[in-house]
Amino acid sequence: MTTPVILSMGTGHVDVRGACPRPGVVASLTALVTGAVAVGWLAPLAAYDPLTYVAAVAVAMAVSSTGVVLALDDQQSGTGRLLIAVAVVWLFSWSNEWRVGPLPLLSGIVGPLWYVLGALALLRYPHSRLERRYEQLFLVVLGVWACGGASALAALSRPEWSGFPPDAVWPAVVADPDRGTYEALATGWFAGLGACFALLLVLLGAKVRRSRGLDRREILPPACAAGGIAVAGLAYVGVRLVDVPAAVRDLSLLVVAVAVASTPIAFLVVAVRWQAARAAVAALVVELTTRTPGSAAVSEALRTALRDPGLRLSYWNPSEGRFEEVDEPPALVPDDGWRVELRDADGEPLAALVLDPLLRRHPELVTAAVGAGALALANGRLHHRLRAQLAEVQASRQRIVTATREERQRLERAVHDGAQGPLVAVTAALSTVRLQVRDRPDVLAAVERAQDTVRTALGDLRDIARGIHPMVLSEEGLRAALARLAEGLRVPTTIDIPDTRLPRDVESALYYTAAEALTNVVRHAEATHVHVVVGVERDAARMAVTDDGRGGAAPEGGSGLLGLRDRARALGGDLAVADGPTGGTCLVVTIPCG
Repeated sequence: MTTPVILSMGTGHVDVRGACPRPGVVASLTALVTGAVAVGWLAPLAAYDPLTYVAAVAVAMAVSSTGVVLALDDQQSGTGRLLIAVAVVWLFSWSNEWRVGPLPLLSGIVGPLWYVLGALALLRYPHSRLERRYEQLFLVVLGVWACGGASALAALSRPEWSGFPPDAVWPAVVADPDRGTYEALATGWFAGLGACFALLLVLLGAKVRRSRGLDRREILPPACAAGGIAVAGLAYVGVRLVDVPAAVRDLSLLVVAVAVASTPIAFLVVAVRWQAARAAVAALVVELTTRTPGSAAVSEALRTALRDPGLRLSYWNPSEGRFEEVDEPPALVPDDGWRVELRDADGEPLAALVLDPLLRRHPELVTAAVGAGALALANGRLHHRLRAQLAEVQASRQRIVTATREERQRLERAVHDGAQGPLVAVTAALSTVRLQVRDRPDVLAAVERAQDTVRTALGDLRDIARGIHPMVLSEEGLRAALARLAEGLRVPTTIDIPDTRLPRDVESALYYTAAEALTNVVRHAEATHVHVVVGVERDAARMAVTDDGRGGAAPEGGSGLLGLRDRARALGGDLAVADGPTGGTCLVVTIPCG
């Protein structure tokens, strides 16, 4: 595991230095300059084979412009310089067309070097070096065979055997070379080139197969282009190994030139794919910042945007002081994963990611995607905390309501079983005394006054007990309790309640809400009738208290209704008060029954 990288929510800018600001302009200028040079340099070819001439100029322009654009990118500068060298050697390989001095000889010896440089550029792309030692060995063998073999053939031949003037500069290693031997060696040399091209196809296939994620999207188009060049090279070698007309040989060479000239198309496809990858990351940023997905959804979104199926996300658990896996680790997890730790704006640990180490080559995309994921995780943590705090507040209010109801019931029982009992006993004792003092009018009058006072105190005590928590509400339910309450009102009241029991806290809340509402009607509404309706809809109890009074009531107008609304909200419900369409006031309270 590599050293973790810390990404703070306060930073997100990545400076991709050396990126080409206007690749189209640079490529066009390079193509124009190279084209001008190639047109002059290949002029002798134009005199007798204009089609091949155009193809050779196109190859020089296409490869050089691609090389310059890549050379201006820090990550691909090495590959770009190699492609520029390929264009130069390609042009030099046609120097034999001048047929003067050492140019024909140098063309035959140095010309095959573009095979080696091109293979090196495409085998290492998009990395800065070759990934496997056997690729290095292959390029050494290819270079020795292509350039060394061409040198050996030149040393064992005469210039006229290759179509050059007899007076051309040529090495005279053997005074009288045998043409049969030369042709046999030339056949073997071409066969060896064919084997190298076939092996290049195998190496390219292996490179594509072991690539993954964003690297595969970048490798595949150039690898296909290189494969096309290798196939065209095999066809060219095959034509040279059999006896065919010269026109067929020229056509095979033209096919090679067209295959090489198509290389920029592969890199154009790479550019389009990168635009698509950037668009995917941009869509990810929008998706993760406009909603609050869970940690598992964030990890899945990052896997999709970064094309990293082995991506792992661990969420920081503050209570445990450690990172915890969000979901099951994917099957594809690199051994040398790139660990990125995320922190929120306060510098607190947020999460940790384990990415494919190949993504180090794409810091801009990784920073944008991971930054969006970090923002979504930070928002999710904040929402979770807020939900937890809200749940705690609601639970606290529920506990207060329950404790209040239970305390009311305790006080009602204490009054009923404690204070009321002695008063009843006093009343009974006074009744006995009254029977004993019937013959003493003055004492009898005093006993009767005392008995009336005790009865009044007992009645007051019972009224207090009912106000604290009416026993009928606990024993018979809301319907009976409200009916008993309505009996003592000065305003006619209609009660419409189903004969079913509701949860105790719900019944208690509805009762005290109705009691407060009815008291307000009697005191302030100047109403002639009140209608109380209770029903259950969608697992919630709904009570409406409607009068025909003067209206104008509002929860904000007094502490009584505000307290009732708080009680309803503590149980997950709500209370609303509004004027009726034809006058009066309608109070509606809704409380969940679950």
